[in-house]
Amino acid sequence: MSNRIARFNPASGEIKEFRVPHPGPALIHSAVPAPDGSVWLTEAGAKKLGRWDPATEKISEFQDDWRKHTIKVHPDGSIWSTGGLTRFDPKTQTYTHIADVPTAYGIALDKEGTVWFTEMTRAGSLGKVDPKTLKVTKYIPPTRDRPRRIQIDDDGMIWFCIYESGKIERFDPKTETFKEYALPNAKTKPYALGIAPDRSVWYSSEWRDVMGRLDPATGKVTEYPMPYTDNGMRDFFLDKDGRIWFATPPNNRVGYFYLSTKQRSAEAR
Repeated sequence: MSNRIARFNPASGEIKEFRVPHPGPALIHSAVPAPDGSVWLTEAGAKKLGRWDPATEKISEFQDDWRKHTIKVHPDGSIWSTGGLTRFDPKTQTYTHIADVPTAYGIALDKEGTVWFTEMTRAGSLGKVDPKTLKVTKYIPPTRDRPRRIQIDDDGMIWFCIYESGKIERFDPKTETFKEYALPNAKTKPYALGIAPDRSVWYSSEWRDVMGRLDPATGKVTEYPMPYTDNGMRDFFLDKDGRIWFATPPNNRVGYFYLSTKQRSAEAR
């Protein structure tokens, strides 16, 4: 393992790498920017959080005894991560373990700052944590076979994928009801999940070399072939221009995609 994070400049194509101090296998799984220009990352192998400092371009590490997986920077400045669900206070450099969630995978924040998570087990639940009281509430989806990535739309709907069963789930937090969308191929194994500006839901297939687009209004699913085999995509990130970015570790590449429209074609000319 390289034990590095990388900064990519889309305009120039330049990539600059930064090594973590941990000498053994850090197994860096997630890295996200914070409002102050720093970047927080998880070291799944070392059970550490890391912070890249934009001034020094160095990484500081913070040891815990719970595994670190996926990370989110909360508006209140705290750092939330999955593995076992934890909150880290950068000011005091202390961890709070959410005892009711000893295993978690996907994580997302809604507009109110509520922390949502999935438990990727055979009987996995969707859940939320109140960031002030740390109260945990769990909901049982219609299909529970290893819920994985999670995203929240601007309208507050919670979207997540059911990895083993090849389904996409929508949860309405106002009515506390689920709606389920079965994908065309039961062996799709949806992994990365993203929401486009038009509110369509995109997913990558872990077992098949395709990406798919779900239209929530009609339930129609359209799949697109990938240019590479074994895409290995873990997550999608939407930028301000409407592009959805991804990394494909088996192919050692990063890239983006969007659904071409007449408007974009006209702009290109």
